[in-house]
Amino acid sequence: MNTIRRYETGFVVLIAGIVYSVMRGGWYFESLATMILGLAIVLFSCVNYLFNHKILGLESYPKVKKGCLVLTWMFFTVIGVFFMVQLMIMGTFIMAGNDQADYAVVLGAGIIRREPSYTLAKRLDYAAKYLEDNPSGMLITSGGKSDGQLASEAEVMMWYLEKKGISADRIILEEKSTNTLENIKYSMNHLNQKNDAKVTEIVIITSDYHLLRAQMIARRLGFDAYGIPAQSPPSLYWHYSLRESVAIFKSMLLDW
Repeated sequence: MNTIRRYETGFVVLIAGIVYSVMRGGWYFESLATMILGLAIVLFSCVNYLFNHKILGLESYPKVKKGCLVLTWMFFTVIGVFFMVQLMIMGTFIMAGNDQADYAVVLGAGIIRREPSYTLAKRLDYAAKYLEDNPSGMLITSGGKSDGQLASEAEVMMWYLEKKGISADRIILEEKSTNTLENIKYSMNHLNQKNDAKVTEIVIITSDYHLLRAQMIARRLGFDAYGIPAQSPPSLYWHYSLRESVAIFKSMLLDW
């Protein structure tokens, strides 16, 4: 395959991943995988062009040239994918709409004794606003009990919301989950057991950097997932987003 044909193929695959998400109304793991493949093909074409046109002066060392080509391509692919994921993360919370559902789930983020962590408190503040704006809405607080803790995350979240004037009658506790996949899966199972009709729509309340992965997991499980992003401290955003980029690929492979 010549360079021009490879470029064209890469861009077509990349655009196909974007179009797939646009047509389905949100990002999916399969569209992300398609975009990564397309980007990798395009970047390989760029790097291969540099090496084949004697720009780097390695023509006398074919084995070294081949090794350098592969390493250079891998380096730029990792960098390219990282920034592509960052754009998706930022785009997701910037473009989060006002779509509402009858139920919202706030995802756990750690507790300190009987108080929510700073990150979790921010999520709960947005959860309280959701309930104020939706008088008929119900909220699921999702998070289990860790070793050494006196209460589950779900309980601590309920107590925090009660202090803000939210009635406990509007809060459903999900106290078994330990990660994002379980947060969403167990919450939806809990709802479907309580309702005659299957619940297919949910509002996910979580931190801005975490919203993309949470929504993709929910969509993989077959739910329409709207989002309310809780703002994170700007000084810590890159730390969180770097960690979340790795977590997205973990979820792509393992969270089913």
